[in-house]
Amino acid sequence: MKTTAQRLSLIALCSGALLMAACSDAAPEKTAGQKLDAAVAESKAQAAEVEAKAKNMGEKVEQKLDAAAQAMDDTAITAAVKAKLVADDSVKALDVQVTTLGGQVTLEGTAPTAVARETATRLALSVEGVKSVNNKLHIAS
Repeated sequence: MKTTAQRLSLIALCSGALLMAACSDAAPEKTAGQKLDAAVAESKAQAAEVEAKAKNMGEKVEQKLDAAAQAMDDTAITAAVKAKLVADDSVKALDVQVTTLGGQVTLEGTAPTAVARETATRLALSVEGVKSVNNKLHIAS
């Protein structure tokens, strides 16, 4: 049978071993659940970063498409204004340059009369999509 001194020595030895293990600097191994949680958190962070980049790229593409659509609209407006000027006998369409930017039409060149100059403005304003007309036509002398 073991004596009390032996039992106390054994208890002290076990306690010391437990204390040394508890005070160890080595990090304990992560459990499978902790590893999974860390992986999920990292995946969420990466997904958020990719989503932000995709949103930024989408906005840039949308801006480019809007600019392209506006350029096409401006070209169509210019062509429609030119067609109306050609169809009108009072305005010499070959003497009028038409430019459009953002739906704003600019007429430059010469008009044979003041009435023809005003007719050109009225015709340009009648085209769908025209927001304003800057009539810089000079009256021929």
